[in-house]
Amino acid sequence: MKIKKLVALALASTMVFSTAACGGSKDDKKSASKANDVSAATVVEAFGEFFTEQDSNYTYDSIMAMKMEGMGESVTVETKSTSASYDGVTYTKTTTKNIMPDATEEVVEESYDITKEDGSFVSATKTSEDEEWDVVEYESDDEDSEEIPELDVEALKKSAKIEYKGDDAIVTMEISADQVGMGTDELMGDMDGFSVKTIITYNSKNKAIANVEFVFDLESLNEVFGALGLKFSECSMKLENIKKTEKAIEIPAEIELD
Repeated sequence: MKIKKLVALALASTMVFSTAACGGSKDDKKSASKANDVSAATVVEAFGEFFTEQDSNYTYDSIMAMKMEGMGESVTVETKSTSASYDGVTYTKTTTKNIMPDATEEVVEESYDITKEDGSFVSATKTSEDEEWDVVEYESDDEDSEEIPELDVEALKKSAKIEYKGDDAIVTMEISADQVGMGTDELMGDMDGFSVKTIITYNSKNKAIANVEFVFDLESLNEVFGALGLKFSECSMKLENIKKTEKAIEIPAEIELD
């Protein structure tokens, strides 16, 4: 699932992210020293690569939780997803529970996002209760199939702040709604000036991003959704276990591609 879709679902976080600090052994000091060799620019560049190539060759888990009130109802949404992408194909398995106050059962949904050679896009979804896949195809110039915007990595480097914990280099920076293609959104309206605090954990041993957390200000979020009569009291999202992969994804035969 693309980050833009995830952020559109979450759009506010008050999550506290922590990486356990190690003790003062000699090995720990060596690890910290190794992490200290990583610059903020290196971490931001790695994040930029992941952001633009997340549907190419990555696997990761996402965790999201939201609590909101609107029209006299209180709604809690909890989702956990596992995504695997390779060569323009993304497979995601998502477990969602507590969508409405009287809904206690979990809903499991599988989805395939497929970019075809001609640039068109196929989305196929199926829940555990469905017998067939719901397949929708978009032409290459359809608005819903637009590509992920490129991040202004050089601009992000200027605002990035870095700290070190054990083997991890942790960078904190601000990403504007415009930079994730959401400056003006049909669901959220005008989000000009809205920014997202992003915390990136980069493992110096693996030389790769391990986790990404999106932290949104609830007050700003409620200003955006206030016109819709919605008020958020909690919202959190993070991506974990981010890894590159070279494993191709097999598309079920029932999903017919012309």
